[in-house]
Amino acid sequence: MKTDQPTKIIAHRGYWKTEGAVQNSIRSLQEAARIGVYGSEFDVYMTQDEIPVVHHDPKIEKIDIQGANYESIREIGIGNGEKLPTLEAYLKEGAKYPELKLILELKPHHSEETEAIAVRVVLDLIEQTGTGAQVEFISFSMNICRQLRRLMPDHPVAYLRGDVAPDELAAMGFKYLDYNFVKLLWKRSWIREAHENGIRVNTWTVDNRVIMRKLMREGVDYLTTNEPIEAMALAESTIAHREIMPDEPDGSTPNQ
Repeated sequence: MKTDQPTKIIAHRGYWKTEGAVQNSIRSLQEAARIGVYGSEFDVYMTQDEIPVVHHDPKIEKIDIQGANYESIREIGIGNGEKLPTLEAYLKEGAKYPELKLILELKPHHSEETEAIAVRVVLDLIEQTGTGAQVEFISFSMNICRQLRRLMPDHPVAYLRGDVAPDELAAMGFKYLDYNFVKLLWKRSWIREAHENGIRVNTWTVDNRVIMRKLMREGVDYLTTNEPIEAMALAESTIAHREIMPDEPDGSTPNQ
């Protein structure tokens, strides 16, 4: 069923389109909290010596994060004067903003065994930092999603890849999905099907205003964007117009 609440907005890799911030930086997390979004999304890889770090790409300065020891990459800068953040540091900063959800994307790792270790290490850090009430999980790895659901059954865990229909996810016990907006515009019935199965819907990464409005009118529960201020304003103005409207031309290039 569609909600009568505004779509909740998630800042993609934090709110980084502001002075002094870059994607996945501590500053972008602070800025996401400042503007009052629902959540700040960030990406996590684990080093060979089991230190999770916040970084989107599998490599940093051509170094494979999963194959590196943390000491060999800890001093690498990320472009705004910060060093590569550890997950521990990121969660400790996030704990200062208890109203902000921390949308943790645990990246696929080299093997299921490594993913199992990464899940355990991440959950230990969440417990140590007291951020359990804030953290929500997303992943492209179904193995990671299943492990998180088993170990944290009361926490939101959303699958990202977009290759499983909502009724199949429901049969597997999922309560959340997080699919690319192109997929959800192509298969609009999936939003309704998800809601009918008690699944809440997030979509990524939506920066075009027309597409935002389309998805909000379709009733997505969450929207991940690099333009969170614009999206928050649009969500508030769209709530009274959730009925399906005729398509509007956009001519945009999807931001994936």
